[in-house]
Amino acid sequence: RSGWYTIRLEKDSSVVKRRGSQMEYNSDSHTTETSSNAPKIKRPSKEEVGPLPQPIILDLDSIFQSIKQTSDDDIDVNSIIHNTSPNATITEETIQQITNCHSHCTKWLIFSDLHVMPTTLTTCLQVLDTIHTAALERQAGILFLGDFWHHRGFVRVDCLNAVLDTMSNWRVPSIMIPGNHDQIDYRGSEHALTPLSNAYRIKSPVPHNTELEKQYYAGPLILSHPTKFLDA
Repeated sequence: RSGWYTIRLEKDSSVVKRRGSQMEYNSDSHTTETSSNAPKIKRPSKEEVGPLPQPIILDLDSIFQSIKQTSDDDIDVNSIIHNTSPNATITEETIQQITNCHSHCTKWLIFSDLHVMPTTLTTCLQVLDTIHTAALERQAGILFLGDFWHHRGFVRVDCLNAVLDTMSNWRVPSIMIPGNHDQIDYRGSEHALTPLSNAYRIKSPVPHNTELEKQYYAGPLILSHPTKFLDA
């Protein structure tokens, strides 16, 4: 849970990677153990874990292309999603969010591995402010590539509230991809970026016909599945 481990090659026991305390894999007993007197934990076999599910690719580019080729009066977004990415899960609201905001961004400022936790919170909030300022100066969106939180399985309320308060000042589109520290299980579809999905709202650059039409959309776009977007 803490992320401490040692990776050895079984053939000669050479260390490939080590992190934190001396957690080691015992090939004889199929257990993991640390240098302390921590209890041994049985390592599940491949049969017990089962095969990983085949990845579902959400092809947003194909969805947008289909929408462009359909007249406004005939658009059925749900049908288009089903025909282009039949096994993917995405809402019509998210399609509108991307169509009216994120697809118009041509430059992206990339960062990753923030690892928010109580001892790094002050620095992380400063990083979020710096990243947003740099994106505004460059007229760019923000692309986050994973590991927003440090501890797996839970998010501290004080850290979450501080992050939400800082991100409430953001004014540019952002795309966020969960890392392994953000994930709850090995499938990755359940993760701790979800509470950030409405951290702030941005105004669409697309002209609207009437004041009644929706002009503001969620700034963060959380991609929970493998996704093709803007040919990437």
